[in-house]
Amino acid sequence: MKKSEIYIDFLIGDLEYFLFSNKTKINSYVLENHIPTYKESLEILDKFSTGLKKTSQLIKYLDEIEDTERLRNIFILSSESLAWILFTFPSVAEKIPVFLEEFDIKGENILDMIGQNLIQIEMFIDNPKSSKYISKDLKENINNISMTIGHITQMIKKGSLEN
Repeated sequence: MKKSEIYIDFLIGDLEYFLFSNKTKINSYVLENHIPTYKESLEILDKFSTGLKKTSQLIKYLDEIEDTERLRNIFILSSESLAWILFTFPSVAEKIPVFLEEFDIKGENILDMIGQNLIQIEMFIDNPKSSKYISKDLKENINNISMTIGHITQMIKKGSLEN
């Protein structure tokens, strides 16, 4: 096994553990109709940003992976990461003091971007080898979404400190 494969397996495990440990807590807010506090909302947005960064790290290595099952696992996990955010984000966004319109990248709604990337990733679950040529765009899109959520979260945190 190559060093890069070991690192990729580590990234897969890291994202898998991250999703497992954070989904339960955050999903409980939504399922129990619990209104997250301001601080909890920021924590949730921060978790979304971190999950997307981890997903982006994995996708960065698609070109180096030869093993079809490893590719499939990356797409399944990436799909789970994006789907979790896509379906949880609207419930959180309505509880924070920011307009959903602010979550916009180059004139496109962030939820639409997440959905488009999710669809693209899910297409590669059945045929992972066909993904070799799109990894750059996919990584860039997911990284942009992560950075946008992270930036807005940091701005909200700074705003709350000054008030």
